Amino acid sequence: MWVYNVNNKGFELSLKAIFTMIAGAVILLFFIQFAFDQQTVQEKVQTRTSLADLDDQLDAFAISSSHTQTLSFPQQVSLSFSCKELQLEDYARSDEKLIFAEPLETDKLKAWTQRWEFPFPIANVFYLAAGQRYVFVYDQNSFTYIRDLLIPDLFSVQKQDLRNFNAERLRAELNENPVTLVFFTSALPQGATALPQAQIVSVDLLQHTLSINGQRTFYLGDALLLGAIFGPTMYACMQEKALARLHALSTLHAQRASLLGLKAIGTCKNFLFAAQQTLALFSHATTKEELYLLQEKIIQQNIDLEKHGCPTIY
Repeated sequence: MWVYNVNNKGFELSLKAIFTMIAGAVILLFFIQFAFDQQTVQEKVQTRTSLADLDDQLDAFAISSSHTQTLSFPQQVSLSFSCKELQLEDYARSDEKLIFAEPLETDKLKAWTQRWEFPFPIANVFYLAAGQRYVFVYDQNSFTYIRDLLIPDLFSVQKQDLRNFNAERLRAELNENPVTLVFFTSALPQGATALPQAQIVSVDLLQHTLSINGQRTFYLGDALLLGAIFGPTMYACMQEKALARLHALSTLHAQRASLLGLKAIGTCKNFLFAAQQTLALFSHATTKEELYLLQEKIIQQNIDLEKHGCPTIY
C-alpha cells in the first residue's frame, strides 16, 4: 500500500510537471507572438511614416520651379506608383501629383521637380529614379536640342551620337541591368529593339510625338516629354491626368478673362473677349493639333494684351 501511494504521488508530480511545461510553453508562445505582432505593427508604422515623409518632402520642394534632391529611407524599400496612389511596400496612399517613375527597389531616391507650362504654369511634375541608366541618342537634326536639354547630374543620363551607337557593345556594358533608350532620330538604329532589358522611347521633335515601346502618343512641352522618359509605364495615365489639370486651369483663366473684359473698354475689351473664347476652346481640346494651335494663339494674345497695357492672361 505504501508503494502504491509513492507511485501515485510520483505520477501526480509527473502530471504537474507536464502541465507546468505546457503552461510555460503557451506563455512563451504568447510572448513570442506578442513580440512578433509588435514588430509587425512597428514595421507598418515605419512604412506609413516613411511614405508620409516622402509625400511631404515632395510637397515641400514643389514650391520651387525646379529643384533636385536625394531622399533617403531607413532601409531598402519597394516603391511603386499608379495614377492616383503612391505605394511603399504594402501600404498605399492617395496622391494627385504628376509623378513620372518606374517601380523602384532602393534606400535612396533621386528626385527632380520642374514646373510644367503650356503655355501658362499648370503644375509641378516630379521625376523619380534610383540608379536607372538613360541613353539619349541623337542625330544631326536633334543635336542642338539634346545639347541644350538640361537634366540634373543626379540622373545617370548619357548623350550619344547615333553614329556611335552600338547595340552589342551596349548589351555587354549593361550586363542585364535595365536601361531606357531614347532615340531623337528619324529611325531606330539596327539592334536597338534587341535589348530585352531596355525601355525604348522614340521622339519626333517636329511633330511633338513619341513612341513608348511601340505605342504612339504625343507630349505637351518638354516637361511631359521627360515624363515619358522617366516614367514610360504610367505615361498614358499621367498624360490624361495632366490634360485634366490643363483643362481646369484653362477654364479658370477663361472666367478671369471674361470678368476682366466686363470692366475693360476699347481695345482691351476686344482682346480680352478674344482671349476668353480661345481659352474656352483650350479647356476642351484633346488632340495634339488643337492643343498646340491654341497654345500658340494664347501666347500671341497674351503678348497683344501686354503690348496694349491690358491685363494679361498669365
